[in-house]
Amino acid sequence: MLATLPIECLEEIIKNLDYKSLHSCILVNCLLSAIAVRYLWKFPFGYFKEPNKLIIQTYLSCLPESSKLILHENGIEIPLFTSSQSYKPTYNYPSFIRKICIKSLFITTETLFEKYERTSVLLIVRELCKLFIANSVKIERLELTFDHSSLKNIPKDYPVYDWYLLLPTFPGAKESLSNLKELILDSNFDQRGILFALSEICHKIEYLDIYYDEHTINDLTIENLVKNQRNFKIFSTFLYEGNWSIGPSLWQHNNSLKEIIFHRVNFNDCISLLGLAKCINLERLIFRESFNLQKELFDEFLRESNLPKLKEFSYELSFLDFDIDDITYDISQLLKRTDHNLKRLTFNDSFRSVQSQLWEISTPYMNIQSIETITLYCKNLVLIDATIMKATATPFLAALSSCKKLQELNIYLNNDVELEEYLPDIGKNLAKSLKVLEISTLNDFSVESLNGLLTNCKARLSTLNLLYSRCFNDQYLEVVVKYAREIVCSSLDELKLFSKTKVSNDALEKAKEYIKVVELIEFCNL
Repeated sequence: MLATLPIECLEEIIKNLDYKSLHSCILVNCLLSAIAVRYLWKFPFGYFKEPNKLIIQTYLSCLPESSKLILHENGIEIPLFTSSQSYKPTYNYPSFIRKICIKSLFITTETLFEKYERTSVLLIVRELCKLFIANSVKIERLELTFDHSSLKNIPKDYPVYDWYLLLPTFPGAKESLSNLKELILDSNFDQRGILFALSEICHKIEYLDIYYDEHTINDLTIENLVKNQRNFKIFSTFLYEGNWSIGPSLWQHNNSLKEIIFHRVNFNDCISLLGLAKCINLERLIFRESFNLQKELFDEFLRESNLPKLKEFSYELSFLDFDIDDITYDISQLLKRTDHNLKRLTFNDSFRSVQSQLWEISTPYMNIQSIETITLYCKNLVLIDATIMKATATPFLAALSSCKKLQELNIYLNNDVELEEYLPDIGKNLAKSLKVLEISTLNDFSVESLNGLLTNCKARLSTLNLLYSRCFNDQYLEVVVKYAREIVCSSLDELKLFSKTKVSNDALEKAKEYIKVVELIEFCNL
């Protein structure tokens, strides 16, 4: 039967198999083995939770004599069975690799050569990278990352930080890396050298994730790399503090960009986000813990944005300019133009681990028009994460009522919100599809209001988080247990409370029948 199937059909079947099935195919016959081995060895490290020495041993058996000589001259002895002249690998395994991950390679190699210094392990990693680059004509993903623990005991002036692992300069790199689609790069490498070399070789990168480091990078190198791509889709950056010359290079991909993540990015030198507002195919836009983003600049972006395919929008402010008097935002135009596609909306701060009044003056708020727009244009939301103040409390209930598909709700209620009436009203408007509910407030609320919330809630929650408030005691816990017993008709997976609550250990023990995990969260105080 197999013999009658075209090879193309066999490949379509085999490429979707798991590790065990692929391994079994190798043992069937030569035809299946030749097909399955290509998929099994695309990135073999990914199949194992723990480092597998056999992977490295197999690759070492494929090393050329020049690499073996380099290792020998540096006092590194290769395991006997792989260095034996009589041993020849069945396949050219390095030719199948499609993903190079330095972290996985280093950790796995170190388990085999645990008696050697880490500088020796790095030398082996370098020779293996040369092997991959020389043999594989299609490296599609390159992860140049290290755990900080992996770099312990390695001298700071050791060239791993510079030319040592400059893969684009290895023999065969021009052909091997020309099909690169994904690049992840952290600050432990010479980013200027790598990015400059890759910008000359790679024009098919779709995904770029870069940890910005002013000592190893400059904006021109990122700008050139981004500008030279033909189908750029995803850009993610962490701790970017450049001069924002990168902006125009990004915006020129306004027809192909689908995802942008700004994580702890300094927008101090950014003069416009209008280019971003025209990325018409964008599906995910994240501002996470950003700072120095001028309100006027962001307001302009919100007014002019035309993102009809946007599915997730997140704005989490971390460092607020306290000279700003108005921290309310009108995101109604952005919401209207998502054409009912928006599914995840976060508009909050990143100051959540602090139990302090500072929370309220560091939080960006959606205005009434924005809340009303959710009611009309965002009925497909599955997640809402926002802070609610008195002025938006009533319109927000209508927004909740309209979101029939909501699965997760995280809300932070300001001090001016009347909790006694509002909590029961929230319960009345929750979607039956809701699974996760988190309500945070610095104010106390009564047992009756909590009972109203949960009695009115028709959703069978799996997770309930009631944070910041100190009023929670055994009586409140009994209300939650009653809800789990009578409404959920099962047990809650998780309940999170503020560590300063007054719940007794006996009550917590009794609650275990209906609540699998009760976690007490500690917050810092300012």
